[in-house]
Amino acid sequence: MKYLRTLAWIFGVLCVLAAALGVAGSMLWARYTAPDDGRLGVWLHTVKTGSLTETFSAPGEVQAVTEVEISARVAARIQSVPHGEGDRVVAGDPHADPPTTPSVLIQLDASDLQAQLDAARQRRDSQIAATAVDRARIDGQKAAMASARSALDEAARNLQRQTHLRATGDVSDRVLEDARQTHAAAAARLASDQAALKAATLGLEVSGYNIASAEAEIRRLQENLAYTTLTSPIDGVVTRVNVEPGEIAVTGTTNNPGTVLLEVADLSSLVVVARVDETNINRIRTGQTAMVRIGAYPDQIFPGVVERVALSTAQSPTASRSGRNGASTAHFETRVRLQELPDPVRTGLSATVEIQASTYDDVLLVPNQAILSIPIDDLPEVEGEDPAAVYKVSGRTTALGVYTVQNGKAVLNPVEIGASDTDHTAVVRGLNAADAVISGPFSSLSKLSKDTAVTITQRDGQAVAPDAPAPANHAGT
Repeated sequence: MKYLRTLAWIFGVLCVLAAALGVAGSMLWARYTAPDDGRLGVWLHTVKTGSLTETFSAPGEVQAVTEVEISARVAARIQSVPHGEGDRVVAGDPHADPPTTPSVLIQLDASDLQAQLDAARQRRDSQIAATAVDRARIDGQKAAMASARSALDEAARNLQRQTHLRATGDVSDRVLEDARQTHAAAAARLASDQAALKAATLGLEVSGYNIASAEAEIRRLQENLAYTTLTSPIDGVVTRVNVEPGEIAVTGTTNNPGTVLLEVADLSSLVVVARVDETNINRIRTGQTAMVRIGAYPDQIFPGVVERVALSTAQSPTASRSGRNGASTAHFETRVRLQELPDPVRTGLSATVEIQASTYDDVLLVPNQAILSIPIDDLPEVEGEDPAAVYKVSGRTTALGVYTVQNGKAVLNPVEIGASDTDHTAVVRGLNAADAVISGPFSSLSKLSKDTAVTITQRDGQAVAPDAPAPANHAGT
């Protein structure tokens, strides 16, 4: 029995729900569908005067104001990665009281560089020892040159004396010839010692250059050795770690960037780098307010301020390098600083920025969907004048217009529009305040044409009785 009572209760609940759904469906069908007489059901919206803030929408990406990529300056095996994603790190301050040390982000294996540094120091010490040998050689060459000069002077005096004696016949030609040979040998010996001294002096100079080169090599290796410990350049949070201990850190070249080991960002403030189309960029100024919608936080809208507008275009990362007819797809990067931060804070999220450019007061406001593109041939005729000239079409193949209702039929009214936001468009010419324009539904807007028979099913968001009178319109040109 209990089982049967439960089934009966469930059946009763289902019947009530079916009845409620049927009633609601009937109401919706009566409200939003075309009437049975074949007329097109439409919604009317009363044109009102108000204020409009012109907005421009642009896609973007959430980024930290300060974000750095850590890459290796030397190629070495990664020994340790002390911090993981989400860890807070500091740049350190040696002037603080007490001084603080920077956080170590990556520790590379320094054994190979340390061995190179030790070898460079040994080469430098060897060059210093070679310099001492060169100085001793120079001293020896100077002494030998002094002895050779003394021997040359003695040989010159002897040659002069033997020349006088030969002139008086006191010595033979043989003695004079021996004196000449002795003098020539002493001169050659002195020249040899001078050349040896010069060579030793040049050798000492070369040793000095070698020592300087060895010192430079030592400084280079000391600097590379310091690069094996990568510390945080900013205070922030580790947002990405791309490596594991044991991997090889690769340095970059001209055409081949190095491995990004990890990223650190200052998440105390965020910006959205928006890609603004070139047709709207001239209306964007620094200081303009913006509303930011982030996909990961669908229920929140974050206020922002335009902080910087790029002066040159950038290639769109999501588009092909060239669009139709070979034209480049380009945008201007506009930086919007968030005045409120999401919780939790994350970077790299996609976002949409609505930048509020200008505000217009006392303008006629029409729903955006009510503004339709119409063929030039459908423009109302103007006696004795060209409709395209009257309505300022300027050679285009289409014009803009709205539909009103008169005597149960749709009437086309060409309009000239101004600024717009996400919901409304300002109408500059073609309508008056209190006019009623057809604003929906979308299925009916797509079927509208001149003299289409219509029935008003909704006015300013409220359902309309089938026998309610149509509003009087006074649309003007």
